Amino acid sequence: MTLQFDMTSPAAMAFAAFLRANGYSCILPIDHQRYACLCPFAFTTAIVTGRWFDYGGLDDRWCYSSPEDALGALLDWAVEDFQDEPNGWHRHHRTGRRRPHGDASKEYINP
Repeated sequence: MTLQFDMTSPAAMAFAAFLRANGYSCILPIDHQRYACLCPFAFTTAIVTGRWFDYGGLDDRWCYSSPEDALGALLDWAVEDFQDEPNGWHRHHRTGRRRPHGDASKEYINP
């Protein structure tokens, strides 16, 4: 049996309010343990993932050139049930991978 995450629970609503108050938007549940959302940075917008109710950190981050590109990629990734990783990013923070103009065929690792 698959557990469903209840975004309307008081705890989930309080956590989502915390995320929004800190600049995060378009908060989507991946499953009952993790979420994905958008986060603005100085020069990029990122799709970030984290664990519900973890007020201290994030699990992963993919950077995009524009908020529109990040939003489109997040929504496409959600339609794909969050399989693998989102498409179209230019920088994967955790691994140092880079994809010029979001092109996966040109991926390299920044030394």
